[in-house]
Amino acid sequence: MEQRTEDEYQGDEKSQNVDASMTQEEVIQEGDDSLVSSQNQYSELLEKHIRLAADLENIRRRSSQDIEMQVTRAITNFARDLLEVADNFERAIATQEGQIPEGIMQIKKQLENVLEKQGITAFSSPGDRFDPTHHEAIAYIPSDKPEGTVVDEVCRGYKQHDRVIRCAKVTVSKGSEEENVPNA
Repeated sequence: MEQRTEDEYQGDEKSQNVDASMTQEEVIQEGDDSLVSSQNQYSELLEKHIRLAADLENIRRRSSQDIEMQVTRAITNFARDLLEVADNFERAIATQEGQIPEGIMQIKKQLENVLEKQGITAFSSPGDRFDPTHHEAIAYIPSDKPEGTVVDEVCRGYKQHDRVIRCAKVTVSKGSEEENVPNA
Protein backbone atom coordinates (compact mmCIF):
# COMPACT_ATOMS: atom_id res chain seq x y z
CA MET A 1 0.00 0.00 0.00
CA GLU A 2 1.20 3.45 -0.91
CA GLN A 3 1.88 6.00 1.65
CA ARG A 4 0.59 9.48 1.04
CA THR A 5 2.12 12.64 2.26
CA GLU A 6 0.23 15.19 4.23
CA ASP A 7 0.27 17.66 1.28
CA GLU A 8 -1.50 15.13 -0.90
CA TYR A 9 -4.23 14.69 1.72
CA GLN A 10 -4.71 18.42 1.97
CA GLY A 11 -4.92 18.77 -1.88
CA ASP A 12 -7.63 16.11 -2.02
CA GLU A 13 -9.57 17.83 0.73
CA LYS A 14 -9.46 21.17 -1.13
CA SER A 15 -10.70 19.66 -4.39
CA GLN A 16 -13.46 17.90 -2.53
CA ASN A 17 -14.46 21.20 -0.91
CA VAL A 18 -14.63 22.94 -4.31
CA ASP A 19 -16.59 20.07 -5.83
CA ALA A 20 -18.85 19.89 -2.86
CA SER A 21 -19.60 23.60 -2.95
CA MET A 22 -20.90 23.32 -6.60
CA THR A 23 -24.18 21.59 -7.18
CA GLN A 24 -24.57 19.08 -9.92
CA GLU A 25 -26.73 21.53 -11.91
CA GLU A 26 -24.05 24.22 -11.73
CA VAL A 27 -21.44 21.81 -13.04
CA ILE A 28 -23.74 20.83 -15.95
CA GLN A 29 -24.56 24.47 -16.67
CA GLU A 30 -20.86 25.39 -16.70
CA GLY A 31 -20.15 22.50 -19.07
CA ASP A 32 -23.04 23.51 -21.33
CA ASP A 33 -21.83 27.14 -21.44
CA SER A 34 -18.35 25.98 -22.29
CA LEU A 35 -19.70 23.69 -25.04
CA VAL A 36 -21.86 26.45 -26.54
CA SER A 37 -18.91 28.85 -26.44
CA SER A 38 -16.68 26.28 -28.17
CA GLN A 39 -19.34 25.58 -30.81
CA ASN A 40 -19.74 29.32 -31.53
CA GLN A 41 -16.00 29.74 -31.79
CA TYR A 42 -15.82 26.73 -34.14
CA SER A 43 -18.61 28.15 -36.33
CA GLU A 44 -16.84 31.53 -36.57
CA LEU A 45 -13.54 29.90 -37.48
CA LEU A 46 -15.23 27.67 -40.05
CA GLU A 47 -16.89 30.70 -41.69
CA LYS A 48 -13.56 32.52 -41.81
CA HIS A 49 -11.92 29.45 -43.34
CA ILE A 50 -14.61 29.15 -46.03
CA ARG A 51 -14.35 32.88 -46.87
CA LEU A 52 -10.56 32.72 -47.07
CA ALA A 53 -10.70 29.62 -49.28
CA ALA A 54 -13.15 31.39 -51.61
CA ASP A 55 -10.96 34.51 -51.67
CA LEU A 56 -7.92 32.41 -52.52
CA GLU A 57 -9.78 30.70 -55.37
CA ASN A 58 -10.92 34.09 -56.71
CA ILE A 59 -7.35 35.40 -56.58
CA ARG A 60 -6.09 32.35 -58.48
CA ARG A 61 -8.80 32.73 -61.13
CA ARG A 62 -8.18 36.47 -61.53
CA SER A 63 -4.43 35.94 -61.75
CA SER A 64 -4.90 33.30 -64.42
CA GLN A 65 -7.19 35.60 -66.40
CA ASP A 66 -4.75 38.51 -66.04
CA ILE A 67 -1.88 36.39 -67.31
CA GLU A 68 -3.96 35.17 -70.23
CA MET A 69 -4.95 38.75 -71.12
CA GLN A 70 -1.33 39.94 -70.92
CA VAL A 71 -0.17 37.13 -73.21
CA THR A 72 -2.95 37.88 -75.71
CA ARG A 73 -2.15 41.60 -75.59
CA ALA A 74 1.55 40.92 -76.16
CA ILE A 75 0.81 38.66 -79.14
CA THR A 76 -1.60 41.25 -80.55
CA ASN A 77 0.94 44.07 -80.24
CA PHE A 78 3.65 41.97 -81.84
CA ALA A 79 1.27 40.89 -84.60
CA ARG A 80 0.36 44.51 -85.41
CA ASP A 81 4.02 45.27 -85.95
CA LEU A 82 4.48 42.13 -88.01
CA LEU A 83 1.44 42.97 -90.15
CA GLU A 84 3.26 46.04 -91.46
CA VAL A 85 6.04 43.75 -92.67
CA ALA A 86 3.47 41.42 -94.26
CA ASP A 87 1.83 44.37 -96.04
CA ASN A 88 5.17 45.56 -97.42
CA PHE A 89 5.97 42.01 -98.50
CA GLU A 90 2.69 41.81 -100.44
CA ARG A 91 3.30 45.23 -102.02
CA ALA A 92 6.74 44.10 -103.14
CA ILE A 93 5.25 40.96 -104.73
CA ALA A 94 2.52 43.02 -106.41
CA THR A 95 5.09 45.27 -108.08
CA GLN A 96 6.92 42.35 -109.66
CA GLU A 97 5.94 42.17 -113.33
CA GLY A 98 7.67 38.94 -114.18
CA GLN A 99 7.77 35.56 -112.56
CA ILE A 100 7.93 35.68 -108.76
CA PRO A 101 10.61 33.30 -107.47
CA GLU A 102 9.29 30.17 -105.74
CA GLY A 103 11.38 30.92 -102.63
CA ILE A 104 9.62 34.27 -102.15
CA MET A 105 6.21 32.61 -102.38
CA GLN A 106 7.28 29.99 -99.81
CA ILE A 107 8.39 32.74 -97.43
CA LYS A 108 5.01 34.46 -97.87
CA LYS A 109 3.20 31.18 -97.14
CA GLN A 110 5.39 30.60 -94.06
CA LEU A 111 4.55 34.09 -92.75
CA GLU A 112 0.83 33.40 -93.22
CA ASN A 113 1.18 30.07 -91.34
CA VAL A 114 2.94 31.77 -88.41
CA LEU A 115 0.12 34.30 -88.15
CA GLU A 116 -2.54 31.58 -88.37
CA LYS A 117 -0.88 29.63 -85.52
CA GLN A 118 -1.61 32.62 -83.31
CA GLY A 119 -5.21 32.82 -84.55
CA ILE A 120 -4.53 35.80 -86.81
CA THR A 121 -6.32 35.80 -90.15
CA ALA A 122 -6.90 38.39 -92.85
CA PHE A 123 -10.38 39.30 -93.97
CA SER A 124 -11.41 40.59 -97.35
CA SER A 125 -13.75 43.56 -97.68
CA PRO A 126 -14.56 44.51 -101.31
CA GLY A 127 -18.26 44.11 -101.97
CA ASP A 128 -19.16 44.04 -98.26
CA ARG A 129 -21.34 46.60 -96.55
CA PHE A 130 -19.23 49.21 -94.72
CA ASP A 131 -18.88 48.26 -91.05
CA PRO A 132 -17.02 50.73 -88.81
CA THR A 133 -15.95 47.89 -86.49
CA HIS A 134 -14.12 46.19 -89.40
CA HIS A 135 -13.35 49.04 -91.81
CA GLU A 136 -11.65 52.39 -91.79
CA ALA A 137 -12.94 54.57 -94.64
CA ILE A 138 -10.16 56.54 -96.28
CA ALA A 139 -12.23 57.77 -99.24
CA TYR A 140 -15.89 58.19 -100.16
CA ILE A 141 -16.23 57.96 -103.95
CA PRO A 142 -19.05 57.88 -106.52
CA SER A 143 -19.59 54.40 -107.88
CA ASP A 144 -22.14 52.22 -109.64
CA LYS A 145 -22.34 50.14 -106.43
CA PRO A 146 -24.96 50.95 -103.80
CA GLU A 147 -24.14 53.61 -101.22
CA GLY A 148 -22.20 52.25 -98.23
CA THR A 149 -20.60 49.38 -100.13
CA VAL A 150 -16.85 48.82 -99.90
CA VAL A 151 -15.45 49.46 -103.39
CA ASP A 152 -11.73 48.91 -102.88
CA GLU A 153 -9.41 47.72 -100.15
CA VAL A 154 -6.21 49.73 -99.75
CA CYS A 155 -4.90 47.82 -96.73
CA ARG A 156 -6.16 44.43 -95.59
CA GLY A 157 -7.80 43.99 -92.18
CA TYR A 158 -6.88 41.27 -89.67
CA LYS A 159 -8.61 39.44 -86.84
CA GLN A 160 -7.20 37.50 -83.93
CA HIS A 161 -9.81 34.83 -83.38
CA ASP A 162 -13.04 36.90 -83.33
CA ARG A 163 -11.50 40.26 -82.39
CA VAL A 164 -10.42 42.78 -85.02
CA ILE A 165 -6.80 43.77 -84.40
CA ARG A 166 -6.50 46.01 -87.44
CA CYS A 167 -9.33 47.50 -89.47
CA ALA A 168 -9.19 47.27 -93.24
CA LYS A 169 -8.54 50.62 -94.92
CA VAL A 170 -11.16 50.91 -97.64
CA THR A 171 -12.83 53.22 -100.12
CA VAL A 172 -16.61 53.36 -99.81
CA SER A 173 -19.23 53.99 -102.47
CA LYS A 174 -21.47 57.01 -102.12
CA GLY A 175 -23.67 55.76 -104.96
CA SER A 176 -23.75 56.97 -108.56
CA GLU A 177 -23.41 60.66 -109.36
CA GLU A 178 -26.88 60.63 -110.93
CA GLU A 179 -28.51 59.46 -107.67
CA ASN A 180 -26.79 62.24 -105.70
CA VAL A 181 -28.00 65.09 -107.95
CA PRO A 182 -31.31 66.50 -106.68
CA ASN A 183 -34.08 66.88 -109.31
CA ALA A 184 -34.94 70.48 -110.06
